[in-house]
Amino acid sequence: MSNRAGFALPAGIDVDLGHTIIRDPHTDHEAMLTVASWLPTAEARDVLEVLGLVGPRAKED
Repeated sequence: MSNRAGFALPAGIDVDLGHTIIRDPHTDHEAMLTVASWLPTAEARDVLEVLGLVGPRAKED
């Protein structure tokens, strides 16, 4: 099974693209810890930016 973007999903997971995810500080923190445990620092930062869990980096001139 995969989602519309073609990423494989674990068995038993059904993704409803119209579902609203309720965010709060606790779930945001848990998500940050999970991403940080899966990826090296630079890649984790990129993913967290895309998810909106951290602000964008300052642009270099």
